[in-house]
Amino acid sequence: MFKKTIYYAFILVLCLCASGYGQGGNTKGNEAAYKKGLNDLVTQLRRLNNDSLLLIVKNLNDFHAVYQDQASLVYASLGQAHYEHLKANHVGAMRYAINALNSAHQYNVKEPMAEIYMLIGNLHKENTNYPMAFEAAGKALQVAKLNKDTLRIIGAMGLSAMFKRGYVKHFGLSIVADSSIYTQFEALKLAESSPKYERERVSFYHNIAQHYKDMGDYDKAIMYAEKGIALATALNKKRSLTYGYCWLGEAYYRKGNRALGTKYIEKAISISIEIKQPYRTMELYETMANCYRSSGDLKKAIPFMDRYLEVHDSLNVQNNEKLMGELQIKYESSKKDTDLALMHQASELKSKQMQWLIAGIIIFMLLSSTLVYSYNVIRKKNKTLNDKNIKINEQAEKLQTLMQELHHRVKNNLQIVSSLLTLQSNRMADDDAKQALDVSRQRIEAMSIIHSSLYQQDNANMVNMKEFVAVLLSSILESFGINRDKIDVSVEITIDDINVDVAMPLGLIMNEWITNIFKHAFKNWEGRPSIVIAISQTATSIQLKIKDNGIGMPQSSWDNPTGSFGVKMIKMLIKQIAGLPNILDDNGTTFELEIPLITTK
Repeated sequence: MFKKTIYYAFILVLCLCASGYGQGGNTKGNEAAYKKGLNDLVTQLRRLNNDSLLLIVKNLNDFHAVYQDQASLVYASLGQAHYEHLKANHVGAMRYAINALNSAHQYNVKEPMAEIYMLIGNLHKENTNYPMAFEAAGKALQVAKLNKDTLRIIGAMGLSAMFKRGYVKHFGLSIVADSSIYTQFEALKLAESSPKYERERVSFYHNIAQHYKDMGDYDKAIMYAEKGIALATALNKKRSLTYGYCWLGEAYYRKGNRALGTKYIEKAISISIEIKQPYRTMELYETMANCYRSSGDLKKAIPFMDRYLEVHDSLNVQNNEKLMGELQIKYESSKKDTDLALMHQASELKSKQMQWLIAGIIIFMLLSSTLVYSYNVIRKKNKTLNDKNIKINEQAEKLQTLMQELHHRVKNNLQIVSSLLTLQSNRMADDDAKQALDVSRQRIEAMSIIHSSLYQQDNANMVNMKEFVAVLLSSILESFGINRDKIDVSVEITIDDINVDVAMPLGLIMNEWITNIFKHAFKNWEGRPSIVIAISQTATSIQLKIKDNGIGMPQSSWDNPTGSFGVKMIKMLIKQIAGLPNILDDNGTTFELEIPLITTK
């Protein structure tokens, strides 16, 4: 496989030379094939080892010397940068990458720009310079989209997710702050859309495995790690195997099978040494040390930490970070991305809304401003009480009363808006407009129910879910004019109170989904309608399940809700609370939602 790849690359360059590209009038006929060859070649650069990279770079430089072709010069610099990166010479890699980027801008060679930015981002991330890493990943995605380069779009999305993940781990943030898993699944879906992106799936399997491992869901971590290892083995992606075996080993170790766990991590170390990846070897030494340290086996942890520090010092990581940052800042200050700005073509979409909807939003914004002002007044009063040294218990009681009053006012104001929408709806002759007003009123009614529960509770930050669901169901049935005796409703709630930060979006999600059931699931449907609503809690998450026996919801309606504002709103609210949804279409529709519990370090 190795010799075949070298032969391919060498023959490709010879063919390009023989084609006469760069020799006067013959260039136009071969330009498309030549550019495609270079673009394919940069993909090969990412798959070759250190020695083969030097051969490719030499051939590209020879081609440039003979034909003075600037594109081959850009790719040669990029290939040299990859070589220095694999050798853990991060400062040298950054110099060649900046040189490649400068040449690409100067000669308007667009195709490799995304690849260059991804390498620059990787170099910054590996030296913990996350601000510059995020900036480079964003530029890579922007260029890839402008070039309509799906392969690099997938790569840039994966890189951005990896940087988010590294940022959370590096600064010791709560796992709840990590939103990279959504980007990982989104990019994986794109990679699985065509067989030609098969190689790109490996890193996503491994990154998802790492996420579940850190979440403590070791079974899922093992499942995704094994999928990645199987594909990486088939494709001979040895560097990727170091990640797969690492996450697999950590998952087994922390699950309790320490012997199997250390066996897989040692296998990852062996592969990283074999392919001459000192930086990756350093990371794996630290992983092994951390595993032993987590189980209190300091005697075994110390040798691996010593090896980690030895490689860390030899690579001069801290000085690399400073030098690389100075290199890119110097380049960015002089260039200011003028050429990239010229490539940008934006399109704006404008939509018109009905006057009654605009008026409703304005009224709601005015009411919200009043409530914010009232809340600020309450905070100032509390500060005054603190300045006067009133006892903590007295402050808590007064704050509780004020918060309850605030929720009472919110509830009253929301009911006013609901009443206004009801009056407007009654005057509407257009059925679509009337239905839109009714749906908006029901959403406001759902928020009103939550605030009503808050001001009646002893703790003004907690919502009683049993009471909320009972009132919400009655409100929805009443709005649709449905008799409770005409439908089977089963409510199974084993959790009492939920914090308002979760309860508010969760309540709106339930309102939207149940409303959609009555609007669509039982439309033109014969039989006795049935709905099951269940809310429970585990040690790590809150579980919601809503099942109906209606006509069923196609998966496409969930994946691409082009005409459904309700589904779009549900997805937005799910993302707000970091939830993981699941839709099942079997004798009706089952909606499942897992919401991770917020923890603090």
